[in-house]
Amino acid sequence: MNETTAQTTPMSIITALTILLLAAGHVAAADMEGIEVSDDSSGFVDSHSGKPVYPRYHNVRCDGTYPHHLQGVCLDDEAIYWSFTTTLVKSDLDGKVLQKVPVANHHGDLCSHEGRLYVAVNLGAVPDERTGLRFLTAGE
Repeated sequence: MNETTAQTTPMSIITALTILLLAAGHVAAADMEGIEVSDDSSGFVDSHSGKPVYPRYHNVRCDGTYPHHLQGVCLDDEAIYWSFTTTLVKSDLDGKVLQKVPVANHHGDLCSHEGRLYVAVNLGAVPDERTGLRFLTAGE
């Protein structure tokens, strides 16, 4: 069994979060106009004034160590949700764990919509014949 530590695999987490943000439309080329990397490469500055610019999103590592590997990540305005193979984690926007829930093996990617969290999972159940999908309710 592999142990995945967010601290030892930051690129996978950072890459996943960057992809998520780009896909979600939170970062657009227009948002970056007039912003450049600082001379010391430690952050961003306004191209005209040279004053520091602090983007809303930043690199984040989820606190803790989790078996297996990261399956997916999503966020809303208040939290980041991490799906590790056998653990779902809710953290604040800086990666501090707020809640952990052990789950059946091989939970997959996840998304948040209208206050609900949806996680891809296959527990060996027969999928709906029409759609090929199986939906779990909160009680399952």
